[in-house]
Amino acid sequence: MYFYIYDSFTREPKYAKALNKISMALADLDIAGEEVRCTPIRKVKDLIKEGVKKGYKNIIACGDDSIAQKVITSLATLKIRKKDLCFSIIPLRSSKIAQILGIPSIDAAPEIISKRRIKKVDLGKLDDQYFLTSCSMGAGESLVKLGSFWSKLTFMTRSVRYPEIQLKFKEGFKVTVRPTKVGIFNILDYHKGKLSLKTNSQVSITVSPQDGLLDVIIVSKLAKFNLLRYLADIQQNNFEKIPGISLFRTKKVTISSSGPIPITLDRQKVEKKRLVCQVIPQKLNVIVGRERRF
Repeated sequence: MYFYIYDSFTREPKYAKALNKISMALADLDIAGEEVRCTPIRKVKDLIKEGVKKGYKNIIACGDDSIAQKVITSLATLKIRKKDLCFSIIPLRSSKIAQILGIPSIDAAPEIISKRRIKKVDLGKLDDQYFLTSCSMGAGESLVKLGSFWSKLTFMTRSVRYPEIQLKFKEGFKVTVRPTKVGIFNILDYHKGKLSLKTNSQVSITVSPQDGLLDVIIVSKLAKFNLLRYLADIQQNNFEKIPGISLFRTKKVTISSSGPIPITLDRQKVEKKRLVCQVIPQKLNVIVGRERRF
């Protein structure tokens, strides 16, 4: 019933103890199943096809957000449709997706998965890739987190490139901006998706992966001092205090730029000039914990 797909990095000797611990916990909870590992030859999508044909219903990514995103996209594009297929994750490294699903640690994951608390959620689709949480773009995506005094001083003396981005919404209007950040959210993990934004007026929203909509938040171009001041909030998707916020809700948006746009998709980096982003309602079953962030 359970099909565990391990990322290739788990071959490293330092993960041997953790993998043994997982195997023992899965056996104790009577949810042991087939364990496979992806390689350059054995792709995630091929492993999932094999697993589904064998009758496995619970597809568990073991690793971080990289393999989780690949598993999600593979399940979403699977031609063999199974309504009762479920996705979850055992986080062997830092994973935003695991946190959002309410799976705080490798130790907590087996018990949460064994309880099979299932929620059906929407997925975002960016061209031929799917995402559970968000995709984001703009100047903010090219900035690293600044910690030391010297890194901040260096940042203050360099120029920041703001590419012009055009967003054409299915609802019939366009927006052209040179943003610090454009975030397209299916799930917003901050404050469990609840936001009170100071746009042209006070706006309160809940970003939900079950409403059939994507929430597009635009952070306008900021003066360098304000960019430095709010950089951590921008990176953490904490938009409530940031000035110059615009909010749109949509089912589909076409995004274009004169040059390549740095994009982060479920924390995975891609780069494109033109793309189409849309919501696919009720696309995926996910196994969640009580502390899920939606």
